[in-house]
Amino acid sequence: MIQSYGSGIRRAKTAMEVNGSPKLVFSPNNDTDDYTLAVAYVNEEFDRIQEESDKSVSDIGIENGIENGIESKAPATAEFNSQSRRKTAVKIALEILANSMLTIPQISDNSGVSKRTVARYMKEFQDAGVLIREGSDTNGKWILV
Repeated sequence: MIQSYGSGIRRAKTAMEVNGSPKLVFSPNNDTDDYTLAVAYVNEEFDRIQEESDKSVSDIGIENGIENGIESKAPATAEFNSQSRRKTAVKIALEILANSMLTIPQISDNSGVSKRTVARYMKEFQDAGVLIREGSDTNGKWILV
Protein backbone atom coordinates (compact mmCIF):
# COMPACT_ATOMS: atom_id res chain seq x y z
CA MET A 1 0.00 0.00 0.00
CA ILE A 2 1.34 3.40 -0.91
CA GLN A 3 -0.11 6.24 1.07
CA SER A 4 0.97 9.69 -0.02
CA TYR A 5 -1.27 11.79 2.25
CA GLY A 6 -1.42 9.55 5.32
CA SER A 7 -5.20 9.32 5.68
CA GLY A 8 -5.39 5.57 4.95
CA ILE A 9 -3.23 4.57 7.91
CA ARG A 10 -5.35 6.71 10.25
CA ARG A 11 -8.55 5.15 8.88
CA ALA A 12 -7.10 1.64 9.15
CA LYS A 13 -6.03 2.22 12.76
CA THR A 14 -9.49 3.53 13.66
CA ALA A 15 -11.33 0.67 11.92
CA MET A 16 -9.11 -1.95 13.55
CA GLU A 17 -9.63 -0.38 16.96
CA VAL A 18 -13.42 -0.39 16.46
CA ASN A 19 -13.58 -4.08 15.44
CA GLY A 20 -11.21 -5.25 18.18
CA SER A 21 -8.26 -6.15 15.97
CA PRO A 22 -4.69 -5.99 17.24
CA LYS A 23 -2.91 -2.67 16.70
CA LEU A 24 -0.91 -2.08 13.52
CA VAL A 25 2.80 -2.83 13.82
CA PHE A 26 5.13 -0.45 12.02
CA SER A 27 8.67 -1.20 10.89
CA PRO A 28 11.45 -0.39 10.55
CA ASN A 29 11.67 1.21 13.94
CA ASN A 30 14.41 3.74 13.14
CA ASP A 31 14.94 7.17 11.59
CA THR A 32 17.30 6.15 8.78
CA ASP A 33 15.16 4.00 6.44
CA ASP A 34 13.02 5.77 3.86
CA TYR A 35 10.01 3.44 4.00
CA THR A 36 7.46 2.24 6.50
CA LEU A 37 5.86 -1.18 6.55
CA ALA A 38 2.53 -1.49 8.36
CA VAL A 39 1.53 -5.02 9.43
CA ALA A 40 -2.11 -5.71 10.30
CA TYR A 41 -2.70 -8.87 12.30
CA VAL A 42 -5.95 -10.79 11.98
CA ASN A 43 -8.72 -10.31 14.51
CA GLU A 44 -9.19 -13.54 16.52
CA GLU A 45 -12.94 -13.67 15.80
CA PHE A 46 -12.34 -13.29 12.06
CA ASP A 47 -9.70 -16.02 12.23
CA ARG A 48 -12.17 -18.35 13.99
CA ILE A 49 -14.91 -17.65 11.43
CA GLN A 50 -12.44 -18.22 8.58
CA GLU A 51 -11.33 -21.55 10.09
CA GLU A 52 -14.98 -22.69 10.35
CA SER A 53 -15.55 -21.67 6.75
CA ASP A 54 -12.41 -23.55 5.68
CA LYS A 55 -13.65 -26.70 7.45
CA SER A 56 -16.98 -26.64 5.64
CA VAL A 57 -15.21 -26.50 2.27
CA SER A 58 -12.57 -29.10 3.07
CA ASP A 59 -15.06 -31.52 4.64
CA ILE A 60 -16.17 -32.47 1.14
CA GLY A 61 -13.55 -34.93 -0.06
CA ILE A 62 -13.65 -34.11 -3.76
CA GLU A 63 -13.26 -30.39 -3.09
CA ASN A 64 -10.31 -31.09 -0.84
CA GLY A 65 -8.76 -33.27 -3.52
CA ILE A 66 -9.21 -30.55 -6.12
CA GLU A 67 -7.67 -27.96 -3.83
CA ASN A 68 -4.69 -30.21 -3.16
CA GLY A 69 -4.31 -30.98 -6.85
CA ILE A 70 -4.37 -27.32 -7.81
CA GLU A 71 -1.90 -26.38 -5.12
CA SER A 72 0.50 -29.24 -5.86
CA LYS A 73 0.55 -28.62 -9.62
CA ALA A 74 0.52 -24.82 -9.58
CA PRO A 75 3.79 -22.93 -9.37
CA ALA A 76 4.65 -21.42 -6.00
CA THR A 77 3.84 -17.97 -7.35
CA ALA A 78 0.35 -18.97 -8.52
CA GLU A 79 -2.46 -16.89 -7.12
CA PHE A 80 -4.47 -19.79 -5.68
CA ASN A 81 -3.05 -19.00 -2.25
CA SER A 82 -5.93 -16.92 -0.92
CA GLN A 83 -8.93 -18.77 0.51
CA SER A 84 -11.45 -16.99 -1.70
CA ARG A 85 -9.44 -17.81 -4.84
CA ARG A 86 -9.26 -21.47 -3.82
CA LYS A 87 -13.04 -21.56 -3.24
CA THR A 88 -13.68 -20.04 -6.68
CA ALA A 89 -11.23 -22.49 -8.26
CA VAL A 90 -13.02 -25.40 -6.56
CA LYS A 91 -16.43 -24.18 -7.81
CA ILE A 92 -15.16 -24.08 -11.38
CA ALA A 93 -13.39 -27.44 -11.09
CA LEU A 94 -16.52 -29.10 -9.71
CA GLU A 95 -18.52 -27.85 -12.71
CA ILE A 96 -15.91 -29.32 -15.05
CA LEU A 97 -16.01 -32.63 -13.19
CA ALA A 98 -19.81 -32.70 -13.37
CA ASN A 99 -19.82 -32.18 -17.14
CA SER A 100 -16.57 -31.93 -19.10
CA MET A 101 -18.43 -30.75 -22.22
CA LEU A 102 -19.60 -27.46 -20.66
CA THR A 103 -18.69 -24.15 -22.25
CA ILE A 104 -17.31 -21.20 -20.30
CA PRO A 105 -20.73 -19.44 -20.30
CA GLN A 106 -22.39 -22.62 -18.99
CA ILE A 107 -19.77 -23.02 -16.25
CA SER A 108 -20.32 -19.36 -15.37
CA ASP A 109 -24.11 -19.78 -15.14
CA ASN A 110 -23.85 -22.97 -13.05
CA SER A 111 -21.18 -21.75 -10.64
CA GLY A 112 -22.28 -18.14 -10.21
CA VAL A 113 -18.83 -16.92 -11.27
CA SER A 114 -18.50 -14.34 -14.06
CA LYS A 115 -17.55 -15.55 -17.55
CA ARG A 116 -14.39 -13.48 -17.50
CA THR A 117 -13.32 -14.96 -14.16
CA VAL A 118 -14.08 -18.52 -15.34
CA ALA A 119 -12.00 -17.95 -18.48
CA ARG A 120 -9.12 -16.50 -16.42
CA TYR A 121 -9.14 -19.39 -13.95
CA MET A 122 -9.31 -21.98 -16.71
CA LYS A 123 -6.29 -20.38 -18.38
CA GLU A 124 -4.48 -20.44 -15.04
CA PHE A 125 -5.48 -24.11 -14.61
CA GLN A 126 -4.07 -24.88 -18.06
CA ASP A 127 -0.86 -22.95 -17.35
CA ALA A 128 -0.48 -24.82 -14.05
CA GLY A 129 -0.99 -28.17 -15.82
CA VAL A 130 -4.17 -29.19 -13.98
CA LEU A 131 -6.55 -28.74 -16.93
CA ILE A 132 -6.26 -29.73 -20.58
CA ARG A 133 -8.58 -29.32 -23.53
CA GLU A 134 -9.22 -32.39 -25.64
CA GLY A 135 -10.80 -31.93 -29.06
CA SER A 136 -12.04 -28.80 -30.78
CA ASP A 137 -13.33 -25.63 -29.17
CA THR A 138 -16.90 -26.47 -30.20
CA ASN A 139 -16.99 -30.23 -29.63
CA GLY A 140 -14.13 -30.75 -27.22
CA LYS A 141 -14.08 -31.49 -23.52
CA TRP A 142 -12.16 -30.37 -20.47
CA ILE A 143 -10.03 -32.82 -18.53
CA LEU A 144 -8.81 -32.17 -14.99
CA VAL A 145 -5.46 -33.87 -14.54
